[in-house]
Amino acid sequence: MNKLFILASLLGLLNQTTAQQIKLLPIYSISSYNKVQNGFGYGVGYEININSNDKLDFLFTNSFITTSFSYIFFSSGDGKDYYRKVKPSNQIISISSCYKFNLYRGTKSEIYIGPKLIINFFKIKESIVENEVNNTQTRSYTDMYWKNNKFGLGSTFEYERKIIADKLSLSLATEPQFVFFTKFGLEGSDDPPIITLWSFNFNIKYNFAKN
Repeated sequence: MNKLFILASLLGLLNQTTAQQIKLLPIYSISSYNKVQNGFGYGVGYEININSNDKLDFLFTNSFITTSFSYIFFSSGDGKDYYRKVKPSNQIISISSCYKFNLYRGTKSEIYIGPKLIINFFKIKESIVENEVNNTQTRSYTDMYWKNNKFGLGSTFEYERKIIADKLSLSLATEPQFVFFTKFGLEGSDDPPIITLWSFNFNIKYNFAKN
């Protein structure tokens, strides 16, 4: 399914020759999952105008997470409570496609909303220090692994404004998504089955369409 999604996206790009935009964007994201909380990153996107109103959007993003966090957890191995402090150097790499419906079209301003499909790749690299509660003796280690091909369902809401004729425009977008992170009922995993990601984007767009 993932390969078909990527193939369909590439074919969509190759078969279009008019009404195209490329965009660059900084990203800030928040999440319900502390391992990917407060991410900052960048994105590169490609948009195709459909019927002079709607748009088909393809986007690659890469976010970096460095916000430290801590928590207390219960170890089933020895029946004791532990305090864990985590310093992450994590990343989220995403490939997405979105069909955006035009809700409003003015002389210079436009508003879009639409559903979004996302494939997420999570690179986890964390420096961890932990100790038993009420015990000052600590142990340190580094945890590294990937969570690949995590499917996400989301939406986008975007306000766009033309700056220079029909060539250059700026936009603000908010994009929530639900990510299916682990299997339901998976034993031995502390990861939740579903996490939420909410990104806020500032897009700089250049239109190289043939008029």
